[in-house]
Amino acid sequence: MTQIIVPGGGGGGIVAGQIIAYHTLLTGTVTSSGTSFSGGADLLASAMNFTADGTSDYGVYCVATAMGDATSGDGCQLRLNLDGADQGVMAQSLSAITSSLNTLTAVGIIPAAVATVGVHTINVRLNAITGGTASVVGGPGGAGSNAPLAVFVVKM
Repeated sequence: MTQIIVPGGGGGGIVAGQIIAYHTLLTGTVTSSGTSFSGGADLLASAMNFTADGTSDYGVYCVATAMGDATSGDGCQLRLNLDGADQGVMAQSLSAITSSLNTLTAVGIIPAAVATVGVHTINVRLNAITGGTASVVGGPGGAGSNAPLAVFVVKM
């Protein structure tokens, strides 16, 4: 489900701290064995749109049950994918043991200088650092299941 939240009343306009784009992935775990941005896998099946005002920074949040790499000594990264281009690492996890997972709550910042006025697409891309299979774990929610993976954009 993709939901765009539009403020109501009070003169309109989006205020700082307001969620402006939100997507929940209900399909479960996302994996990637790619070791670069171009070889990675986007967490969302299709990118979200958001409209930037050209003067504000934007926070991109990713929340999931866990992230990790199946190979001991390797790890994974989450990278911001703005308009199809790499905007840098927003989270990194290193696996000390085989198939170790770490709780995932990550925040990446898109500065106003990058988020120019207009509509942009945003996604979060997963890649393994040097090999193995990187995973971000989500699920359908409910008793005995992993909670859904969520990505949302907040005006700073």
